[in-house]
Amino acid sequence: MRDPVGPASYVLRDEEPLLMEGEKLQLVPLREVGDEWHVQGGDSDPVGMPVVGRDDKVAGHVRDLWVDRGAKLLRYLEVELNDGRRRLMPVFFANVSPKFRRVKTRSIFAEQFAAIPELKDPDRITAREEDRISAYFAGGKMFAEGVRRGAFGGPSRGGPDVRDGFGRRPRA
Repeated sequence: MRDPVGPASYVLRDEEPLLMEGEKLQLVPLREVGDEWHVQGGDSDPVGMPVVGRDDKVAGHVRDLWVDRGAKLLRYLEVELNDGRRRLMPVFFANVSPKFRRVKTRSIFAEQFAAIPELKDPDRITAREEDRISAYFAGGKMFAEGVRRGAFGGPSRGGPDVRDGFGRRPRA
């Protein structure tokens, strides 16, 4: 999943952070801009919620939120792993559940959070780091438990699986 192949591929963008007008960082942790940004009143704040992987095991807890000041939206959850290290998780791969008070991803397993690409600076992210992290989660959709052969013509976990060349099952 760390190799830039298939769904885990990415472009080799600059090792510089994205900037807004006025040389302000575009992607920042909420701890840096807490006076300007906050979680909307009716929305569930995921900070403090456990983060679970595809295997429903806890990988860590949400420590902070990263916002995109240019697009004005939440982009990453900063996860403090069980061993104290921190990693970023793209919000588009996270399912925040206020009902169950947890954040779940269907992309990777809990033990695979430790291999998420690290940031060189804990308070800023470069364009390349951003692409590598997103690619890691995208690659997890296919490679987290090995190639899911069912989608590629072989038998799946549930037994024989007949599909056409586009991954569709024939109609009965």
